[in-house]
Amino acid sequence: MKNRYIVFLILSLSLSSVMAKGNFIDSLLARTTFGSTWYLMPQVSYSPETSLGLGAAGGFYFPTGDKRRVSNVTFGVIYTLRNQVNAYVAPKFYVGQDKRTYLNSSVSYRYYPYTYYTPGNSDDGFRLSYVMNQFKVDFQPHHEFPNNWIAGCQVLFCYTENKVSAAKSAVQDSVLIVDGAVGWGKHFQAAIGLQGAYDSRDNRFWTSKGVFVKTTLTQHLGSISKYSYGKATFDYRHYFPTWRGQVICWQVYGDASWGDVPFYDRCTLGGEDRLRGIKRNLFTGDFSWTAQLEYRIPLFWRLKLHVFVAAGDVYDYGNVKTDKVKFSYGAGLRARLNDSQMHLRVDVAKGNYNRVPEFYLTVSEAF
Repeated sequence: MKNRYIVFLILSLSLSSVMAKGNFIDSLLARTTFGSTWYLMPQVSYSPETSLGLGAAGGFYFPTGDKRRVSNVTFGVIYTLRNQVNAYVAPKFYVGQDKRTYLNSSVSYRYYPYTYYTPGNSDDGFRLSYVMNQFKVDFQPHHEFPNNWIAGCQVLFCYTENKVSAAKSAVQDSVLIVDGAVGWGKHFQAAIGLQGAYDSRDNRFWTSKGVFVKTTLTQHLGSISKYSYGKATFDYRHYFPTWRGQVICWQVYGDASWGDVPFYDRCTLGGEDRLRGIKRNLFTGDFSWTAQLEYRIPLFWRLKLHVFVAAGDVYDYGNVKTDKVKFSYGAGLRARLNDSQMHLRVDVAKGNYNRVPEFYLTVSEAF
């Protein structure tokens, strides 16, 4: 089962503290002209697979004099009473005199429970709890050229072990017979990739105007990896200011995969960023698409209201059909943490395949 954050508790405590100590927070978090900024927030989760989980997420931000180019290091860790852990650190640094070259990387480790869903475009089929033990290093250097064009590459290394408990081994045997064994057990993956983008956004943390387009191509190397497969993505976003600081924005996203793709890396939708309100990995296929529309409204002080709708679907090669397009709608609050436009994000969304809403708590926008 997916972990659920105790959103209302954290939000109420955070907002009551912030409203009572606004001057203190302003002086603590808004030092962005020549100094660094930071944030730290607690995380609380619970599910039958993990029991109680406690942790924190945070970040340090180092302005470069250009609000479009802010060096930063973000991190997060959560630890459960059943000795499970999910942790990451993701530095992004702009280098050079003109700050047009940046190094984007991440290191993550997880020993954490997830749910396996039968691949396809239906929510019927096997649902099997498993534990992923994974260590991943992802390195992506980029360079910004004149007129907002960006080019970069990627080098990725990943060790993964996916397993189920002994009590569920018979169910896993059925899964292997029906769905195949790609992605189970221990395996090492190494990949290289190319990336290209156009980015005219005025701010990359909370955008009020501009266009962002990005395409990627990644190939997992069969010569040194257990599985040989590739993935391609396309991401288009457009932001329009309306009146009194309000913004309307939309996104179209698509991805495709080929080869021996592990079940956990198949094209999917849902989760905190694409088609909120649908469980991530509930639907997987060879390729997918998502379209999202969002309206952003400033409220007062540091707070904003976002409302959104989204639709999408997944398909397999040779079986391009839709039983029912996935659709969701929702709303959320934003609390600006610093002058670099980092926001605490709390969203609630309902999808047409979910009986209850999904809650999300993070510090980055969905798009």
